[in-house]
Amino acid sequence: MPQPLAAVCAHATISLSPHSLDDKPHLARCVCSIISASAEIDHELSLLLVHILGADETPAIAMFDTLRGDYIRAKALEVAR
Repeated sequence: MPQPLAAVCAHATISLSPHSLDDKPHLARCVCSIISASAEIDHELSLLLVHILGADETPAIAMFDTLRGDYIRAKALEVAR
């Protein structure tokens, strides 16, 4: 279960600066890996939709890319099934 940051580390600070990880390259690599994995999952889901619909790839992927939010994308795949 998620905990308030203060409960985990009482003196923690938060920085939303784009340079927050400049001195932490190992964490920057982890963040990049997460972003890359998310993009790959989105791509694979769009290919799954193309396969389910038996549609032309370009317009089907363009349609899927216009959908925002995981719930909406999941519902689109569910309905296409």
